[in-house]
Amino acid sequence: MATSSSKKIQRVQRAGVTKRAGDRPPLGFPIAIIAILILGTVGVYFARDARISSDEDAPVVNQDEWHAAFGIYKCDQYLPNLGASLEDNDGIFSTGDGLIHVHPNTEETAGLNAQFGFFLNNVGITASDGSIAFVDGTTMADGDTCGSGDEATQDTKVKLFVWPPQASTDSEPEILSTGIATAPFRQDGQIMALALVPADVTNIDLPPTIDQGDPEETYGDPIEGLEEKLAEQSETEGSEPGTESDAATTSTAPVDSETTTTAANG
Repeated sequence: MATSSSKKIQRVQRAGVTKRAGDRPPLGFPIAIIAILILGTVGVYFARDARISSDEDAPVVNQDEWHAAFGIYKCDQYLPNLGASLEDNDGIFSTGDGLIHVHPNTEETAGLNAQFGFFLNNVGITASDGSIAFVDGTTMADGDTCGSGDEATQDTKVKLFVWPPQASTDSEPEILSTGIATAPFRQDGQIMALALVPADVTNIDLPPTIDQGDPEETYGDPIEGLEEKLAEQSETEGSEPGTESDAATTSTAPVDSETTTTAANG
């Protein structure tokens, strides 16, 4: 009798087991866990790599020698190239060849600190939100007239156009109308234009200096009045190079009176 009961219990136990010989345990859950771990590790790696790349894409002090084609554009054309910076500068300068030379020689102008404002300072241009001022007293500002006759408009804005290296006429630029002095130098061969244009303009011609060839490392004639202006600036209390508030105001590029205002009226 005991034997019969024991056999019944065994049959019931066997009936409750659905696993067959050769069946494998379910793998979905452990696979999902492994996939999450792998994806998390890869994500951390790429985030770290992106951060490192961001640092590496900024010019290195006393090592990198980058160049950016540059021009000042008024309404529908480029003005003549700026003259040269003083040779005593912080490594972001002009030699008068129409290029921005980015050869940072201090930590303050290298890496993530390498900004357009240092160049403006070294060529004596003040570029605040809505205006550009030169040492000769001329300015270009939001609301200045572009065009003449029926095509004249005062709906104009100061903008900084920035293109990547090897851009073409079809390339879409990045456009800044605020914080212009803090625009970063992030690639050798960038292209930049400081412009006064009608407010609805979203692209302009590339600066002529993109076709210049090898950069001129010998300084040309310095910008007239730059030395005096920078000396005056250095005596101003609270002045910090590279900021919008301290950049001197000079340029040899002529700006006609029709499209400009005086510094006093700006």
